[in-house]
Amino acid sequence: MTRTETLLVLHIASAFTFVSAYTMLSALLVECLRVDDRSRALALLRLARPADALAWVGATGTLVFGLWLVFDTTIYDLLDGWILGALALWLVAEEAIRREDLLFRKARQVVRASGAAELRDVLHSRHAIALHVVGGVSLLGVLVLMIYKPGVG
Repeated sequence: MTRTETLLVLHIASAFTFVSAYTMLSALLVECLRVDDRSRALALLRLARPADALAWVGATGTLVFGLWLVFDTTIYDLLDGWILGALALWLVAEEAIRREDLLFRKARQVVRASGAAELRDVLHSRHAIALHVVGGVSLLGVLVLMIYKPGVG
């Protein structure tokens, strides 16, 4: 296997990790909205920590191996529109995930102090849903750009 092929495999594996972790965070968000028991809410919120860590690992790997691919080959150029678009959307998705992590931390504090009923108020707010939608749409946008590479002849 060539170095380029290895970098491509690592880039795709990182992207898979990133998307999988975001999917897990989505499932946790939905499940947390339906929980009534305080101990179950805390257990679900504890699962957000490894999902968040996996999202950071996947996002970092995607960026590092993707940029390495750009600089390692003559096929791609950093100033290609699809690469710049993917980088911009990657930044948006990263910021959304960072803010969602803060939201999950706040949710853990609320559940410890008050209970599961107040958890819905934190995670079902317009802010929380908007963050998650923006992050998800950005991540899908990155995937579309990476798969179809518009403008590449």
